[in-house]
Amino acid sequence: MKEKKLMIAVHAAIVLCLFFLIFSCGKEEGPVTSPPPPAQYDTLSAGWQKIKLDSNLRLTDIFFVNSQIGYVCGDLYLAKSVDGGKTWHKVNLPDSMTGFFPNLYFIDAINGWVVSDEFILKTTNGGSTWTKVRVLDHPKDIQFLNSQTGFLIGLNALYKSTDGGLKWSQVGPNINRPYGLFFLDEQLGWVNRETEILKTTNGGLNFDAKSVAIPEAMYFVQFTDAAHGWSSGREHWKTIDGGTNWEKLTIIGQGDVHYFDANNGFLSAGPNIYKTSDGGKTLSKLATVHESDLVEIHFTDPNHGWACGSNGGIYRYEKL
Repeated sequence: MKEKKLMIAVHAAIVLCLFFLIFSCGKEEGPVTSPPPPAQYDTLSAGWQKIKLDSNLRLTDIFFVNSQIGYVCGDLYLAKSVDGGKTWHKVNLPDSMTGFFPNLYFIDAINGWVVSDEFILKTTNGGSTWTKVRVLDHPKDIQFLNSQTGFLIGLNALYKSTDGGLKWSQVGPNINRPYGLFFLDEQLGWVNRETEILKTTNGGLNFDAKSVAIPEAMYFVQFTDAAHGWSSGREHWKTIDGGTNWEKLTIIGQGDVHYFDANNGFLSAGPNIYKTSDGGKTLSKLATVHESDLVEIHFTDPNHGWACGSNGGIYRYEKL
């Protein structure tokens, strides 16, 4: 019994000595720390430049009316550039006109509209002053064909204005949860609704629904003519017959599109921006950025383009 107690005491002493030895060594060497992660750099091809505004800004849309004059918007933020996006000046709005701005649209240097979740703002003098127009159905996306005629989607319907956006009237039946719209003229247009793209040939009085078998919603739609169009969400799709049939492109990632004709355009997917000359079948990578999300791209011509990210980054392109 004495021998057993002695053995227990010896073992306890050994464990205690090891504890102090390990603690002493650790204290002398200092805490173990992991090496810092490698710095991430944007990869931008010739002509691209990053303009950092503020990491706290949640940018949602960017739109230029020409190579010099443009606007960017986001959560409680609206700014204007007059030098091609190199510098930006915040548009100071009264509290009653601020909000979350998901979308904006200009038809020229003086006439433009900014969408909030409860109203739209209209300017007829290049942003010097704004008129607030209350819209009841939570506006989300807007497009004008000229200074007077425009379309707007809300939470459950399509609306049309013929007086520059001061008054809006619902067109056609209710539409459950539309996301984006694109009209070629007053009669021919398309509206995204989750996994469907709705087509109208009579200004929205009725729609033909074409179901597309994808698991994710599509947010953007653009057509360059009555036959050729593209839609994008987490995947990218293309049609060459006006939306009757859709073909899935190989590019994957949340993104946007901007095409000039049936073949030539730009796409974004995840952190990457691409150029295509065959309608999106083959792609040439132009930029890889480290924004948390690229939410919008916009080009006025093949030589001038912009993209914005959700944490305050703007990327501008000017052909050298």
